[in-house]
Amino acid sequence: MEKFKQPHALRAKKKLFSLFLCLLINALLIQALISSYSRSELSTAAYKFTRVLEHCQALFVSDLDKNGKDDAVAIYSYEPNPYHKNIKAFSPFLPTGLLRFSYFWEGLIHANETLLQPLDLDEDGEVEIPLLSVQDEKLILKLFDIKGNIKNILNFPCQLEPGQVIFRALFVDLNNDSYKEMVTPVISSYSAAPRGIAVWDMEKKELLWQFPMGCMPDIVQVMDTDQDGFKEILVGGRAPHNGVYANGTDDDHSYVFTLDNKGQLRWRQVLGGYFTRMSIKNFDIDADGELELIVTKACDREIDPEPGEIRIIQASNGETERLINDSASYSEIYLLPEKNRPASLVVGNSRGEVVLFDNQLHRLKNVELAHPAIIRGIAKLGRQNEEYNIFVQAGFTSFYILGQKLNILLRSSLNYFWEIEDVNFLPLSNQEEGAGLLNADFLYLLRREAQPFLFWLGRLIKSHFLFHIFIFFLFNFLIIALLRLPKNTSAVSPPRIESEWLEQAQEIAHRMKNHMFTIQLEGEKLNLLTQRGDETSYRQVIGPATQSILEDVKELNKLSRVLMKLLTPKTLELRSTDINSLIQRIVAKYQELLKEKTEFILDLDKEANAILVDQEQIEEALTNFVINAIDALPEGGQITIRTSVIYSPLRRKKKTLEIEIEDNGVGIPEDKLKDIFKPYFSTKKNGFGIGLTMAQRIIKAHDGRISVHSREGVGTKFAIMIPWKEK
Repeated sequence: MEKFKQPHALRAKKKLFSLFLCLLINALLIQALISSYSRSELSTAAYKFTRVLEHCQALFVSDLDKNGKDDAVAIYSYEPNPYHKNIKAFSPFLPTGLLRFSYFWEGLIHANETLLQPLDLDEDGEVEIPLLSVQDEKLILKLFDIKGNIKNILNFPCQLEPGQVIFRALFVDLNNDSYKEMVTPVISSYSAAPRGIAVWDMEKKELLWQFPMGCMPDIVQVMDTDQDGFKEILVGGRAPHNGVYANGTDDDHSYVFTLDNKGQLRWRQVLGGYFTRMSIKNFDIDADGELELIVTKACDREIDPEPGEIRIIQASNGETERLINDSASYSEIYLLPEKNRPASLVVGNSRGEVVLFDNQLHRLKNVELAHPAIIRGIAKLGRQNEEYNIFVQAGFTSFYILGQKLNILLRSSLNYFWEIEDVNFLPLSNQEEGAGLLNADFLYLLRREAQPFLFWLGRLIKSHFLFHIFIFFLFNFLIIALLRLPKNTSAVSPPRIESEWLEQAQEIAHRMKNHMFTIQLEGEKLNLLTQRGDETSYRQVIGPATQSILEDVKELNKLSRVLMKLLTPKTLELRSTDINSLIQRIVAKYQELLKEKTEFILDLDKEANAILVDQEQIEEALTNFVINAIDALPEGGQITIRTSVIYSPLRRKKKTLEIEIEDNGVGIPEDKLKDIFKPYFSTKKNGFGIGLTMAQRIIKAHDGRISVHSREGVGTKFAIMIPWKEK
């Protein structure tokens, strides 16, 4: 009996191993299917980005020529200039529906002039473009028409204390006298000067009243909060912690309060301590005929941070109706209309979530994106689009479009959002095409487009999705066929797949096989030569044959080292590391050798120390990037290395190390950028293309990411982002 037990157990082990192997191969095939489906961009093909304007600092959308289609006014700057900025008024569309631009006006303005929302201020039937500035103890309001001609200039006597600034204004009829007043928040940045609200008479060009305050008036809205026919001014005040106190408010707390049209306080509520801020939206959320304020709170301090909040406040008296607390800070909240049921609320938070709440602040659904997640707009793109789209800034460079059920419709990678003062998405109303303007790293026109069937099919074919489906079903068909073979029929098991680098390893193995075949041919020549014993033939053949064999053996050694590097993962040995010292040590290796033709410029952040990384592997990765930059400078040039510690705007404890390595060399062709991190891809004659591959693997192992920007003849910049870890 003992003789039969071992073969039976062995057969069971073989079956288990075969089952495991089949599952593993199927998992890899499914991964390839998902990857190729993602590359097909089926979920993103209905959206198209077109760059409209670079370095856009401020943007407003309005129907300037009153033709029923939205136009745009933007302030931008192509280069730093302390004396002027550029302004442009344009229409993104013509009636053809084709992407073309007609310009109303483009010109220069003073650097201290601020663009305000275009509107028909003098009620003459034409839209004016207001620019606000403070000069020579005067508050100056310039009104331009859409062709850039000055229609009017209003001067208001204005004496500001040192540090006080006015750069925003609202135009409303506060007193119900058919004349608009100008409401301006007065801020003082981080100085100790008082802040406040000032209201100006547009007819008499004088100050009506002002309300000093200690907190910073970030949010100023005008509305009839108690539905009595008179408008009130709603103020949301941030707490910058400068020791300013006025009218019962300080800047060690954030507040929300209302003033009547004479500047008298109606009600006030404290929201949080120093370094807290809020966003405010007003809705009749429960459809009871009374206005509610939806207030979200965020905290930016690292010491004893406060929890985030969402609260619903009665606009008429300031009483809190509902409140939720959370460890995450919440950004601006939006109303999301729903069919046949009350509207929902959607908001992003510092954890990277986009969360859907009902009107009682019960959490309905959430989706996790990069952190922090900030809602930048909600709109329907096009008249035929029944559902709303949610536009989200997530993390440092990611921009998402979500559906009404928080399903991801688009994920796009842009440049750094924080370079723009106010990231926003503004829909263009009354557009058949379905479009909007996104002011992020640049100003984009985002369009929703219907694509023909052949377009989708082309995407599928290009992504190899159909090919992977064919391989998936073919493999499983063969497995089923083999299982149906008679028991005495032997079948060969598929080879075991070792790692995600299988495809590259197979390519290297194929190259090794070619070299081995050459060695075999040369060996057969030598064997034939020894059988003949011909001395002349010996001299003619032995030299070239041995040289060929030695060269092939040398190549095999190189290939085997590359193969072992690919297939041998290294575990991270984390320790506290001074990145600046590490970079200086790497540069010192090459600086003396290349001093005649290559200049190294180091711009190192003093905070870039004591980060927890694998020092040896990070040094290997950075060395590979530096070598890559040196190779891009065959005639010499300049290599700049920068380090920066970047703090999260919502969670100050959350920070990231950024390392930039930039050269002004030959650049990388655009069609080759997508391949530079692939194993065995190299533009060098004898290169193995393993350096950037290993560098990417190391950065990914540290939960980091790499972005690359390059232009032929201009240069290349690698930006490495590593999440900060400490002991």
